[in-house]
Amino acid sequence: MSETSTPETASLLPWLPGVGPQDLPATLIVEPEPGEPVEVSGTNARGWVPRPEVDVASSWLRQITVMRFGQAQLRLQARLEEPAFAGVQGDQYGQRPEMRWPLSGELLIIGAVRGPTATFDQEAAWSRDELTRQLVTYRMQALPATTLDRRHQWTEPSVIALPGALQEQPHPDWQVMALDISRRLGIRTVVRVTDGRWEVLTLSDAPSRRFDIVASAACSLTRDVERRCPMQLTPGNGEYCSMRGGPWTSASIHAAAGWCDQRNRLVAAVGCDTCEGTRHQFQGKIHSSGGPITIVNSPTPTRWLAPDGRRMDTEEGH
Repeated sequence: MSETSTPETASLLPWLPGVGPQDLPATLIVEPEPGEPVEVSGTNARGWVPRPEVDVASSWLRQITVMRFGQAQLRLQARLEEPAFAGVQGDQYGQRPEMRWPLSGELLIIGAVRGPTATFDQEAAWSRDELTRQLVTYRMQALPATTLDRRHQWTEPSVIALPGALQEQPHPDWQVMALDISRRLGIRTVVRVTDGRWEVLTLSDAPSRRFDIVASAACSLTRDVERRCPMQLTPGNGEYCSMRGGPWTSASIHAAAGWCDQRNRLVAAVGCDTCEGTRHQFQGKIHSSGGPITIVNSPTPTRWLAPDGRRMDTEEGH
């Protein structure tokens, strides 16, 4: 993967003079916290359950926004406790020199999933496209992005909103306009990044205030140099993910199809240099492409909803 700035990148993001993606530190690898589940499961056909409120609230400070510009892939993420991070090849985050924030202006990260209701891929895609269309109509930049849970349990199509073209004077109320557009589309939470800080805004209908800042943390911008299997929480080099479900009963076929859907979303979001999205492990063997088809159009995992976790009977020979 290229580690140099592309003309497209330089023209879209307002970098400080002399700073570009090639100057950013490598992507941080998140290690599991004590007591956290380590299994990453995909969609299944057994229904959905609300995620614990504490997980939903903290997800706004755990999410990672992946931005693709040609061959360059950048991650903007809120920092957690330093012990929770380890860099590529053992480079400890705490040992890195502090960097000046490399962006020269503010930006908004707006996710396309509206709330705690079952959401289909096409619904989130419509919200993202409509949000992009309205932002551009008001002469703002709307860059495509993917919001990704720290444990890779859900992905969300998102938009990065910036003031107008770099050569133009930004509209003084561009953020107000962007937040109003989000509110009209039913989006209630927006992340604002300013001066190296990550602020979570809850939009309000009250005439006296437009939003409340409900959380704030330092954030970092890094570049991807190594893409390991996104279906595993702590993947090793060359390790393949193992498919859930199988071709036996209706329930296990649904489980396998949901697993493949989730895997396709994650690979599309962050990539995988191990399998390139075509190979996986099943019953101890490596399979290329193929796999179950999606029998029904199922909702996707979101920050609000998770698969219910019930396991399918996938014993060999079932």
